[in-house]
Amino acid sequence: MVTSGISKHRVFVRVPSTYVFSHNLYVFPLESVTAFAVLQSRVHVSWSDLLSSGLEDRGGYRPTDCFETFPFPQQCGRTVIPELESLGEGLYETRARFMIDTNQGLTKTYNALKDPACDDPRILELRRLHEDMDRAVLAAYGWSDIPVPPYCPTSDAHRAAVQAFEDEVIDRLYVLNAERAREEQRLGTAANTARRADADEETTDDIAETTPRKRRVSHKDKNKDQGKLF
Repeated sequence: MVTSGISKHRVFVRVPSTYVFSHNLYVFPLESVTAFAVLQSRVHVSWSDLLSSGLEDRGGYRPTDCFETFPFPQQCGRTVIPELESLGEGLYETRARFMIDTNQGLTKTYNALKDPACDDPRILELRRLHEDMDRAVLAAYGWSDIPVPPYCPTSDAHRAAVQAFEDEVIDRLYVLNAERAREEQRLGTAANTARRADADEETTDDIAETTPRKRRVSHKDKNKDQGKLF
């Protein structure tokens, strides 16, 4: 799955792994449609737009800022969620068929999706599919209480609803991000404690042997307290 580093619209596309990619594309080794549904949802797009800088009037995408920090509904971004598989596939295939039939790419397609004056029935259907997918993504987080606004706002009330949606989603993602970070820190501390216990046990076994010998210290052990460069 790929997305452009700089683009007017934030879109994700599945592509064959045999392609040679431009330097302006970011490639994600995620095969499930669930991952597409989450990343293409306004839950993730709100997060990425906030945390990534753009260029002129085009939005940017910086994986270190907005992908690595993004908390997926499940701890692992590769977790498959059946409802998201179904809705994500429906949107993806409907979008692809529309582009083939109209002989246009993603930019023109999303120009139409976000144009209040466009009332093409197939565009209206794509908007509905986006909204349905957003609801399913929110449900995967347990946030079904957040109202999903129109994908293409046509009034001040709609625009206020979009802003309220983005604010609430970002607030909850920040909280979830912090919770996940604390849990990772706790698990990391527990793992370090277990490793120290194993090392102490090995040392005790060495001392108990009849023939004394110096315990071998690996290169990894000698450098374990050094700061990591990467």
